[in-house]
Amino acid sequence: MSRDCNKPPVTTSKKSAPSSPVLVSPPQEWKETQARIRSQILEHDDVNFIIDSSVKYIGGVDVSFVQGTNQAMAALIVMEFPSFQIVHEDFRVVQMEAPYIAGYLAFREVDHLLVLIDALRTSPTKSMYLPQIIMVDGNGVLHPQRCGLASHLGVMCGIPTIGIGKNLHHLPDDGVDKSLINSWREENERKDLNYLKKVRTLILQGSNSGVVHGAALCVHGVKKPIFVSVGHRLSLETCLALTIRCSEYRIPRPVRAADLRSRELLRVMEEETVGVTVATSSGERKEGGASQHGEH
Repeated sequence: MSRDCNKPPVTTSKKSAPSSPVLVSPPQEWKETQARIRSQILEHDDVNFIIDSSVKYIGGVDVSFVQGTNQAMAALIVMEFPSFQIVHEDFRVVQMEAPYIAGYLAFREVDHLLVLIDALRTSPTKSMYLPQIIMVDGNGVLHPQRCGLASHLGVMCGIPTIGIGKNLHHLPDDGVDKSLINSWREENERKDLNYLKKVRTLILQGSNSGVVHGAALCVHGVKKPIFVSVGHRLSLETCLALTIRCSEYRIPRPVRAADLRSRELLRVMEEETVGVTVATSSGERKEGGASQHGEH
């Protein structure tokens, strides 16, 4: 197993990471880049995967933040499929220089994740572990511009990606909102007393556009859904099938491992630094940390 981790001392930055998006328009260059990347996203199976016989390595990426600073831990985990044994892990402490602007999270995080992927791709001893699929802690086409972090990363690195959203990215103008999810959950509970024993999915199709944005997914034993969307080079059907196969808990194993292991390293660093609290890029509290943000 490979483990690469550079761990400089954590120091409190004078410039805090924002707890909510900066309410400014993105640079025109960002808008143009996002539109260009959006035009390259493939929402069908661009690879001939037979899941049980063709897929050998699946990656998971995550970014965890240090509360009150611009520092973060970018993580890449690669697991052998279907054993889910970790064959490679890489962690980098990074400085988040770009502002967090709603709908443009990729411009804040993607370069740091690409460094991890490119390091593995070019490694003379570990490149055989380059994953065939990467699960991203962030949305794909479930996004106002249909170009979230998972899609942006997939186009940039060329590897098929799946967006895993821990919270719903609301698209109220197209009827994809919390009320839709609540109605679905209530219907499951009302119609089937054994609903928790089953895998449940809800296709998130826009009520106005008719466009399929992704799917809500609950694996067996789980009440709260995750939100799966196409990142790049895979169909939603394949994204769901792979996510279900990778899910023992609510969050699929590759993303869950990247999250837990990066937080573990930050806790080790926390022991050496007073007052460091960890928060995640997905907006969920982690070990007492405050929310960082909730859109990808």
